[in-house]
Amino acid sequence: MLLKQLFPIQQKTVDCLNCVYNHLSDNGIFVFDIFKPRTYDEKWLGREDISYDIVDGDRRIIRSTINHYADTVKKYIQYKNRIKILENGTETIKEDLLTIKYYEYNDVVDLLENSKIKIKEEFGYYDKRSIEYGDEMIFVCTR
Repeated sequence: MLLKQLFPIQQKTVDCLNCVYNHLSDNGIFVFDIFKPRTYDEKWLGREDISYDIVDGDRRIIRSTINHYADTVKKYIQYKNRIKILENGTETIKEDLLTIKYYEYNDVVDLLENSKIKIKEEFGYYDKRSIEYGDEMIFVCTR
């Protein structure tokens, strides 16, 4: 549930989890995955990762994500999404910003407990490795 990280205001996350709890049946399962935070320092800032570089006839489209901003107190990161189109000797660039709130393990546990949602299982990646050893935090939850 990446949606949870897209709520930049924590109360929206709490509201979302309360809604999940209210709609989850007694035997229901709620599974969500969020990324495990990294170190957001000067080495992180400004790094650009190319998602794709496509050539279609005379047109070249390059999509990249640039690490733009980090607030380690409020636990927000911001990415600049860039699409560059090269066509007929002309370069067009479109950019937008994506702000994501990140959560550390204890933050997630506290939010779930406050929403009365119980953790049944937790994993660090899709291969079910321990949560300590993966880049993800996957939670299997019940009411």
